[in-house]
Amino acid sequence: MRGPKVLLTEVISNFIPVRNGFYSPHTGLLSIAAYIEQSGFEVEVLDPWVSKMNWKQMLQYIKNKSPDVVGLTSLTCHVYHTMALAKFIKQMCPHIVIIAGGHHFSMTPEESLSVCDAIDYIVIGEGEETFLELLKCIAAGGHRDEVTQIKGIAFKLGNQFIRTPPRPCIEDLDILPYPAYHLLPSLKDVRIPLARGGTLGCTFSRGCDKKCNFCSESLLWRGKRRGVSVDRIIKQLELLVHRHKKYEFSINDTDFLYDRDRNIKFVDALSSRRLPIKFRIATRVDSIIQNRDILKEMRLLGLVAVAVGIESFSQKVLDRWNKQINVGQIRVMADCIREAKIPVLEGLMMIGSYDDQRGTVRQIVKESSRAGVNILWCSILTPFPKTPLYERAIQNRAIKVWDYRRYDLYHAIMPTKYISIKGLELLNIITYVLWFYNPVRFFKDLGEEYRRKFKLFQFCFDFRIFVNLIITAINKLFGRRRNTYTTFIEMFFQKHLTSLNKNIQMPNTIKVWSPWYR
Repeated sequence: MRGPKVLLTEVISNFIPVRNGFYSPHTGLLSIAAYIEQSGFEVEVLDPWVSKMNWKQMLQYIKNKSPDVVGLTSLTCHVYHTMALAKFIKQMCPHIVIIAGGHHFSMTPEESLSVCDAIDYIVIGEGEETFLELLKCIAAGGHRDEVTQIKGIAFKLGNQFIRTPPRPCIEDLDILPYPAYHLLPSLKDVRIPLARGGTLGCTFSRGCDKKCNFCSESLLWRGKRRGVSVDRIIKQLELLVHRHKKYEFSINDTDFLYDRDRNIKFVDALSSRRLPIKFRIATRVDSIIQNRDILKEMRLLGLVAVAVGIESFSQKVLDRWNKQINVGQIRVMADCIREAKIPVLEGLMMIGSYDDQRGTVRQIVKESSRAGVNILWCSILTPFPKTPLYERAIQNRAIKVWDYRRYDLYHAIMPTKYISIKGLELLNIITYVLWFYNPVRFFKDLGEEYRRKFKLFQFCFDFRIFVNLIITAINKLFGRRRNTYTTFIEMFFQKHLTSLNKNIQMPNTIKVWSPWYR
């Protein structure tokens, strides 16, 4: 008997800020696809960002393919969309087994299963081994009592919630096959609107051991950080260059520079291979300082941008968030970037700490300019489910918005001591306006190629957000009729509120996304 056919996918909404303009295929889905494919299962990855499918087209595609299992992953702000898609799939093809996973479902398995009965199983945490064991059990016609022997899953047995013991993390990530890029349609021909020159996202480590209390990354991976070897990194980059003709990369690790020994080996290996690539990394302030002496060499090998989680210029706030850095280190970090002549420094900042005031925006812009930040990604502090920040906010009754669609770092969930929810969102917009739409700032230092490209990209990207605001206002003004999909989204929102014993709320907030799924 053949094994079950598997289709892995995620949903998209027309909320623009979720994507940062890079084409970044979901590497978690690609890794699971590669892992189960090498075990003989027939698997397909549907990337709706590339295919530009709306919900009706996705459903028709799934119906035509008729898989036995559909795997879904979701950001918190898309979880109602994902549940609506699962509901449609079940109504259309009741025989399909639906397995959900990823950060949000891993953090909220009981809540998610109680809200959406269309989901059969939730894979908690790392998915490769768990998903494969679950597939084998399904292929063998296993009953629910047999499934309980699989570690790292959750499901409903009648009205009873079942959560099996956690699965240990894979210690050696090199044992995993390369992500299944070959399952993406014509990867070398992918063209995403506003993408930076065909830049491809990729990931070479999992987890974080720093335990910032607002981050779910450390929580999901149990405070561990694991990375693939340098040899694996180089071979994967060579695969993408030679087979898929990709030459620009956004390395999405939370801290690519976390291991100094690995960094030195990476520089040596990349230097000897002479790959014609450009790449961007994300890292921490203290990691840049520790690797100060090799930054220039990395720039000569193709490093064009560094994204750094600065978060705040207030030491009090940094300590409250357990960032484990100080303000003095931020300034030293900026000096390191200037010394290495890396074209772009992207600063990741947050507003919304309890004692933030309106002057916080002025401080962010002033201090960021002084530090030499070229691109400022300013977001609003968001208590993602089960993080220490979330648990503390629950205890203090600080959360005022329970609609997961707004848990996207662009909407405010909690007011501060001095600023309302709507005021925080206005301040966030003002920050972008002051930084990007001020002509003096925009045209300053545009001489270097990559600095110019990044700034022009960001201008276009934020302009699309502005256009989306206008479209949303027009839709609301003329009362655009809802379709069945958006009705399901609202249904799951209300079910979520019921599970929390909360009332329907109409928060005084700025809606920078439209609920209409195009």
